[in-house]
Amino acid sequence: MSVQTTKLAERLAALASIDIGRIASTGAVKARDVAALLPMPPNVVAFASARSATLPGTRHERAAFAKREIPHFYQTIDVVLDRLSAFAEGLGEPKPALLDIVVLATARLLRRTPALNAAWQDEGMLLYDRIDIALSQGSRMIVIADADRTGLRGINQSIAAAEEGLGTFAIADFTAAGIREASAIIDPHHAGVIALGAPHERAVMKDGAVAVETYCRVTLSADHRVVDGAAAAEFLSELKTLLEDPISLLL
Repeated sequence: MSVQTTKLAERLAALASIDIGRIASTGAVKARDVAALLPMPPNVVAFASARSATLPGTRHERAAFAKREIPHFYQTIDVVLDRLSAFAEGLGEPKPALLDIVVLATARLLRRTPALNAAWQDEGMLLYDRIDIALSQGSRMIVIADADRTGLRGINQSIAAAEEGLGTFAIADFTAAGIREASAIIDPHHAGVIALGAPHERAVMKDGAVAVETYCRVTLSADHRVVDGAAAAEFLSELKTLLEDPISLLL
């Protein structure tokens, strides 16, 4: 006998790699049945489509509100880019940019950490049912819809064709400006935002000799009401692993 499910329950189960057929329910398996098995705080109060949510005010008004009201905390990690650069070169033309790879790696990682693909509201946490990455570009914020389902080749095309919107998690790209490290402000629509710094070279000791490696700094700004420091640190550590050995992104 097949198990009856809702589409949102199926989506959440797929994100968390849960066998939905093994969930006991008196009726159709719903999103809350799946959420009870997820490794996240018990304060999830609602599930929502990313595209259905809207916020009043301009982006600058929301930023001012967020800086006052959201309990930000920040964590920074260095990512060595030498293997990533070789990986991108090996893919041929058009060669994916650093931002393309970061977008895809972040989206894939959010599959495994749905608590960061969320937002806070007065009653508790709002969990999104899809992964739409918002890119901060100057005064605009554009959205790559379903970024976790997009292949690496498609990310650049998606960025070029993206329209303004809010998304479910954000990346602020500072590479073009040459900014080495930055801390971005969380939009009230999100639980966090990654600030991607520009690549730089540094001298390091390898096998008793001085060598030069290229690295960039990635800073996560997170809402402490939604995610704690340990979970944020694990997220950044796993992102570093993905970016320093990106071959798995082709799978």
